[in-house]
Amino acid sequence: MAKEFQNSNQRLMELDKKKNTCLAAATHELRTPLTIVNGYQKLLLSESFGSLNEKQRHLLKESSRNCHRLIKMVNSMLDRCRLESESVEFHFQHASYLEILKNVVEQMRNYIEESGLILDVDFPDEDLMLTFDSSAIEQAQINLIGNAVKFTPSPGKITVRCENRPD
Repeated sequence: MAKEFQNSNQRLMELDKKKNTCLAAATHELRTPLTIVNGYQKLLLSESFGSLNEKQRHLLKESSRNCHRLIKMVNSMLDRCRLESESVEFHFQHASYLEILKNVVEQMRNYIEESGLILDVDFPDEDLMLTFDSSAIEQAQINLIGNAVKFTPSPGKITVRCENRPD
């Protein structure tokens, strides 16, 4: 009986590994065309091929914003696959934490407001220079704010606060 359990457990682990490999391959294949589409959107927004009217500009910006969100989602799925396969690599650098947070808030502002929520930000005046993996921190912030939007009923308010404390 113990041997059957061990064999069953081993088969489950193998299936899980195959699932992660498949998911990693699929998300990797999704990321490339999404990045290309996002690049084309930016090129069109630069008006290199002619002027845009306000409606066209608005639609391209919204399309680009949603494409960028999909890229983040795909990257998050890839990160999860790497974590589960224990092959994640962090790239630490000394950078502005506050700048990353401000960029994420701006990326998500429309999404928050379209959800019928009020965005309140409370950031310190001084910059926060820290050593961290900017991609990992950015993804964590996107996930946190995304969850806040998902679980805050409308009308509601989301506060994003950053403070520098000695502890």
